[in-house]
Amino acid sequence: MDFEDRPSVVAVPQTSKALLGIYRNHKNIYNAVQYALACSLIQCVNDNYAYGRKGHIAKKYAWNKVCEHQLRELMKKHGILIPSVSRDSELELFEKPEASEDVQQLYYKVRLGKGMMTPGLTEQKVSQILSYKHRNVLEPFLDRMAYVNEGRPEAEKLNFRFHVRITNGFNVKNGCRAYSLAGGLVKESKKQDVNEESFEEYFRRTRNDEPVEYDVKGSVPRINRLVNSGVWDDWNVDPYSEMFPGFCTDPAKRKIAKDTYMLYEFEQSGLKIKSAVARKCPEFVKSEGGEEIRQTMEYWYEGVWKWQGDSLGSLAFLYEDAAYSKVDVALKKQGYGFIRKFDCWVFPKGHKPAEKDFRELVKNCVTAWYRTEYAKERDELEILESAGVRELRKHLF
Repeated sequence: MDFEDRPSVVAVPQTSKALLGIYRNHKNIYNAVQYALACSLIQCVNDNYAYGRKGHIAKKYAWNKVCEHQLRELMKKHGILIPSVSRDSELELFEKPEASEDVQQLYYKVRLGKGMMTPGLTEQKVSQILSYKHRNVLEPFLDRMAYVNEGRPEAEKLNFRFHVRITNGFNVKNGCRAYSLAGGLVKESKKQDVNEESFEEYFRRTRNDEPVEYDVKGSVPRINRLVNSGVWDDWNVDPYSEMFPGFCTDPAKRKIAKDTYMLYEFEQSGLKIKSAVARKCPEFVKSEGGEEIRQTMEYWYEGVWKWQGDSLGSLAFLYEDAAYSKVDVALKKQGYGFIRKFDCWVFPKGHKPAEKDFRELVKNCVTAWYRTEYAKERDELEILESAGVRELRKHLF
């Protein structure tokens, strides 16, 4: 076999700053490497490779020859440049069978996440796979949404679909959040066009009453924490104060913490996160090399991970809507004429539940969802994931 037919060999230090910029903490880097190993994207050939003048130790991996070019391009896109340290003529070349088009065989290769490689798949196909993968959560959620929409004005009916955009084989944009036309109306305080109807004006016109909002503070981290640990914290717990200890001393800093968390949760580019933190938190950028901001980001990464667990990314919105739709059903059965805007319920001032009762209802609904529908999806995905890793060895893209 020719020299060029052999896969390259690279050293992958898990302390790499470039990798930390993508995976956020060392645990996520480790999990990513383990998943790549399980999927046969890489193969460990030396677990005690010494590199650099100071004798640093890293594991040495062989790329799967089939995927090497795509993986290198993906890393280059995120500023990760890992040079080959050798070519190993003893390595067996991974073969590439024909990719399967069966949804059940492909489900474990497709997830909600920007930057995901989706070679040979259309946007419609990705949506189909996502719908199959999350059917245990999606189907009862859509049934509840249809029930809540019955008899409602068109502007207040919730709509849901997976938003997927693929460019050059990469999933560059996606989302999945239920929305309504009424819920998307601009707030009165942000209205610029006098001829444009604000949400408050629409509510008064259709309810003949003032709107009162009950919302879930820190909904996305709460959903992450619920899915990862089964815990739904009391209303007096502020997730951002828990994840950014000692920082949220006033509303302005809490807003910075919230914005930074959203970047951690949904932004795949470490460079964008760093520039945003530097812009929002100039007090942390004191040294020429940006050492303070690097240390702050690593400290915050750790705080987020310790409190909520692994990041769900865009999947948090699917789980949020699925869980909160149980609240919608309960409120409709109790006769309340509410409008839900993502993680906020708006009631007429003259006909609303007591706030204490509302909070208890939300807690009961989301924990019931976690114990039943989410548990079913989790258990099935764990079983299918094990089978999927074995299949993936035979069905590489």
